[in-house]
Amino acid sequence: MVLFYGIYGVGAAVMIIILRHFKKNNYTLFIGGCIVGALSEYIISLFGELLLGTRWWDYSNKFLNINGRICLLFTLIWGILGLILMLFINPLIDEVIDWIDSRINKKVVNSVIITIIVFLFFDTMLSGMAVNWVRTKVIVEKNIEISCKDKSIEEYEKIYNNENYKGFVDKYWTVEKILFTYPNFSIILDDGTLILVKDLYPEIHPYLYKRESS
Repeated sequence: MVLFYGIYGVGAAVMIIILRHFKKNNYTLFIGGCIVGALSEYIISLFGELLLGTRWWDYSNKFLNINGRICLLFTLIWGILGLILMLFINPLIDEVIDWIDSRINKKVVNSVIITIIVFLFFDTMLSGMAVNWVRTKVIVEKNIEISCKDKSIEEYEKIYNNENYKGFVDKYWTVEKILFTYPNFSIILDDGTLILVKDLYPEIHPYLYKRESS
């Protein structure tokens, strides 16, 4: 789903824009990558929690973490990725952009860009709806006590009383597909406790784990 991969895309885009100001040397690029990557990760995690009531990852068990959203290990990894991005990947991207600019009509390029942006926007919206639906499904079917439970039951019954909606969500918006995309997908209880959805469905093995052959 684009929503998930877009997290890394947003991080990379923000890095390219901001790290241009940290190109004094590799040390400043590394530090800038740590700061920008960690801030992006924290904000995106907070956004997911406030908007969807879920967590896509949780670093609570990691050394020197902040609210489980960022931690020292992944902050350092962001710094390394920032170096790789700015020293190797971004120059290649600039060359490709220059090549396209010199050979393809700008109106065509702009039309393609707009089409991609529109597609990504709608795909992201659908991904958010899928996440919200699976959260609702899990709350109802696993009888999770949470303040929004009545609203979740109402939404659940509304979907399953409509054969068209029911057929669609059962085929495309399944718990299994969400866990394959977000292995650490969590539901946040009213007291702040996180429930890992994969723990509620032991029969589903997210891609972080080696799947047993049948």
